[in-house]
Order: sequence, then structure tokens, then C-alpha cells
Amino acid sequence: MIQAVAVGADRVGVNPCHSYFGMSPSEEAGARTAAASRLAPLNFYQGHGWEVTSRADTTILDAGAMDCWSAEFAVTALPEIICGASVVTLRHVATGTAFHYDAHDALAAAAKGWTQAKTGGHLGADKFQSEFAAIPAWQRKREAAQQGRHADAAADDEAMVTHDQGIEWTYRTPFSGTIRRTLSSRPPPAIVEGKGEIDWDLLRDQSQPILAFGSVDLFEDELADSGRSKLQVKMRFMPTCWFVLLRQFVRVDRVRVWIRDVRHFHRHNSGVVVEEVTERTMTIADMSGKAEDLAAANRAAETGERLPTLRTYNNIDELANTVPVLSRNVRTIPL
Repeated sequence: MIQAVAVGADRVGVNPCHSYFGMSPSEEAGARTAAASRLAPLNFYQGHGWEVTSRADTTILDAGAMDCWSAEFAVTALPEIICGASVVTLRHVATGTAFHYDAHDALAAAAKGWTQAKTGGHLGADKFQSEFAAIPAWQRKREAAQQGRHADAAADDEAMVTHDQGIEWTYRTPFSGTIRRTLSSRPPPAIVEGKGEIDWDLLRDQSQPILAFGSVDLFEDELADSGRSKLQVKMRFMPTCWFVLLRQFVRVDRVRVWIRDVRHFHRHNSGVVVEEVTERTMTIADMSGKAEDLAAANRAAETGERLPTLRTYNNIDELANTVPVLSRNVRTIPL
């Protein structure tokens, strides 16, 4: 059952926009205890020089916490489902280097990425950005306005499309996890761009037991009934290595599918983590294959009819290996 609480315990602090602000110390202590009791347990594993923590929690942020995050990120919109207490962290004990994944940092990166995109950054430079510029329903309204609707209605539609929320409306994020140095004496890692390979044979070795595993949803939104945007992180820790997949899936109905995968791989005692970032995209027309399939999909989107071709657009794992690669970048991160 999904519950709404103020915010995950690791994000609680004395903040005027936080739900605990204004409470007496005893009231705040009680509220914190009650909120923590509703959260899923924090799983912990330690071995091979690493501390691994994960929490897959279905608790969503309440309105107060959403307002707090909106103010912090300077945005006017956030995904409708944010699992603020869900988290995955892998910390190397000897060096204090930690790889951290949560919704807060992902959305902070989305807001920052959108700001950079407006001045020529990556999200604004990709070749299909214009297709993500407006929800298709709004595009239809603009077409109707151009065909003779009242000038005021046309202006309202244009304002709706061009309104800057401070974040892309599909919530695409350049987030690749947060790298933290928990030992203050350690300098920032000297990342080597363009080098590193994931040992897929090692990962496919089914003789290795999985010592720790996590599958965590960070946020999701149905894009005003015009598609889907979901960010999820999966982690597995084995005796010889560990692997993390951070995947964002975006589907804009009748327009395009976009998938961004961030993979982190570490072979124990190697001293480095390999990062691979892959973006994939395909138009819905190309996915449909035939004009009649696309026409049927468009009719189904209007009438609510369920079609097998539409359901496959939601199967992220199936799509991930069939959608063409737009870009791939690798780098090596020393511990």
C-alpha cells in the first residue's frame, strides 16, 4: 500500500518548508518516529570491502515535501510519484568513496540539466528535443486554434505549451548517480574519460551467488496521460564484483520512446568503477512498423482501447535491447 509521509528520514532537517517546522521537540520526535515506522526497512550488507545499503519503499512524498523540493530545485512541476525514501548506496570502506542513487539527486540533476539545455546544453541539443517540446494533446489544441478558434483560446494554448516549469516536462535527467567522498582527507577522483569496459562474461556467470540485491523505483509520471516517465535503479553484489543499472524510460504517446541506461561495474580489488552511459531512441512510427498499426495505435490512444502493440511500449526490458543506440560513453572512476 502506498502511503504519504513528509520525507525519507535521511532528508529530514530543520527547514521552514518541511512538515516538521514549527513543532515542539517532543512533537517533532514523535512525528519522525511515526514517519520512520511507515518506511520499508533499510537493507544492509557488508563484505569484500564494501558497505551496501538499499531501501525499496513505496511511500510517496506528501504535498509539503513536494513543495519543499520544488522550492529547492526552483521548479513548478515534479513527477506525480516520487519515492523519496528509496535509495541505493555502495560505499568503499577503505577509501570512503560512495555511489549513491536516490530521487532527490536525480530530480536536482533534471532541473539543472534543463537550465543548461536552454543555453545549449545536452538535453536541448539532441535531435529529437523538438518532439518533446509539447504534449501531443496541446499540439492538437494549437492546430485547432490555427484553424479559426478564438484568438484568446489560441493564446492560452500557446502559453500552456511554452510555459517554463524549470524542468523538462518528461523529467528526463542526466543523473548518473552521486559520487561522494565520505573521508574528508580524500581528494576528488581523477576520472578517466573514454576508457573502461564492463566484464559481461563475469556478470553472466550464474555460478556466483548474489550476496545483495536491490530493485528500487525512484520516480514515475504518466505525463498528463500522454505517456510515461520512470526512473529505476537495480543493483546486485556478488563475490567477485558488483553491478548497478540506473534506467530512465520515457514514452511520449504517438511520438517517441527514449531510454537512458547508466551502468556501474566494479571488479573487487580492481581499484576502479567503470561507468557506461547509453541513450536509445525510436519513433512510435518506426516501432509500429506498418502504417495501419500506427493508425490503430492512434485510435486506441483516443478511445482508450487496449492493443497488444501499445502494451509492448511499456515493457522496458524488452524495448531496451531493440531500440537503436543514439550515443554511448564510458569512463573509469578510481576509488
